[in-house]
Amino acid sequence: MALLIDGRCFMIYSRSDPEKDGTVNLSTVIHGDEALRAVTKVYKIEPVLRKHPGHKFAVSFQPDKESYKPGDAITLKLSIKNVGNETVSFFDGGRQRGPRDNQFGFTAMRGGGWARPFPTPATRTTSAASGATAPSSPATSFRRTFSSTSGSSSRTPTPISSPAPTP
Repeated sequence: MALLIDGRCFMIYSRSDPEKDGTVNLSTVIHGDEALRAVTKVYKIEPVLRKHPGHKFAVSFQPDKESYKPGDAITLKLSIKNVGNETVSFFDGGRQRGPRDNQFGFTAMRGGGWARPFPTPATRTTSAASGATAPSSPATSFRRTFSSTSGSSSRTPTPISSPAPTP
């Protein structure tokens, strides 16, 4: 299903069941301001635009070595520092059922990214089967270490106040 509006085709990705009055809600993606203006004009609607929620994080991934040979263990340290003025929370942990924390994926590439990826281990398994909300107060950091060969990650379960690396 698709809508044709002002010469533009909008693919319908989902729809609701019919309401009591017979109306149906449709979902699509509108790319660009010009397309948005065309849709709002035809349907006489005021768009509700997303805006940044105001949180401020400095995020960095740092490898334990400058370079690696094929087969070497690769260890990355993640640091998330709240550089804003308010306490905010983020989700830490896997997005799937089961014993895996798959919120991050990394791909190692030959030739600066212009070749096929190196083979990587299958899904990492950890002792943490599910994720949790991690609060972060201003000026605190959350850190986690990932290893490509151990099949696990270690995490600091609560924010720590030591300074995070500058990204």
